[in-house]
Amino acid sequence: MKLIQRDDIDDQAWNRCIRKSSISLPYAQTWYLDVVAHEWDGLVLGNYQAVMPVPRKRKFGIDYSYPPFFAQQLGVFAPGHIDEELMEAFFRAVPKDFSLFQQYFNAQNPMSSHPGVLTRRQNLVVPLCGNQDQQRKSFSSQTKRNLKTAKKFGLELMRNQEPKSLIELFKANKGGEIGELSELDFKILEQLMYVAIYHRQAEIWAVYDERNSHIAGAGFLVFGNRVIMLVSASNQEGREMGAMTLLIDEVMKQSQGYMERFDFEGSALPGLERFYKGFGAKEEIYHLLEINKLPKLIQWFKDKL
Repeated sequence: MKLIQRDDIDDQAWNRCIRKSSISLPYAQTWYLDVVAHEWDGLVLGNYQAVMPVPRKRKFGIDYSYPPFFAQQLGVFAPGHIDEELMEAFFRAVPKDFSLFQQYFNAQNPMSSHPGVLTRRQNLVVPLCGNQDQQRKSFSSQTKRNLKTAKKFGLELMRNQEPKSLIELFKANKGGEIGELSELDFKILEQLMYVAIYHRQAEIWAVYDERNSHIAGAGFLVFGNRVIMLVSASNQEGREMGAMTLLIDEVMKQSQGYMERFDFEGSALPGLERFYKGFGAKEEIYHLLEINKLPKLIQWFKDKL
């Protein structure tokens, strides 16, 4: 096991490991981490048989690892089964100079031998059956009603839209409610979507009403066997018309036959959780691991990161 600095990582070998992993997620690709992480290194087993990204920062003279925004699940990636022995090897290799280590480990990482404090997180994923008419049978009665209502308004769905307009809609209607996101974070999100489009791993959809007003939209990551809803937004008119229900249904339909999962990235908000489960979403559990070695006198530092 080696800790390799970012500049020395073999991008091709690393990304091959991510693509072949038992849970192939876009967040751990080198180009993705280059956008969302301030700095990062990688723990590598052998000749890239297994890898783990290690985002890092230094503040107030203290080194720490942190979970970047827009990267829901990182942790250990490897082809085949990831067992406790492999996890323990990676846990032991976490750099000792970190006074604080916080990381989201993916749903395929067994965590019973973890060395710190573990917090359970919920993702929501819809298994795609290959046929949208069949898929709709798993929708809740409320979702079916919303879809029926949305089809009455003559809404137009547009693919291959600009990320900038989606970010503006998000900031105007939803982003302000998320106090954790700064203006810099929004710029990172916009850059991320443009870079993902360049790598042919993202699609931006928009919904327009009969007056050609942009009332809803979403940005999707397309990687491995998943379509992941990275960001979504809807104004008041879009919510009243059921525009997001119509959009999700259409993207699911377009994904049938070549994707296996529609990933909502979960939500801790009861209203959103209920909305996502209305499409037949099932829980997928992942974990936040925290190893806190900060002296008690400066525990306040954790809240300043």
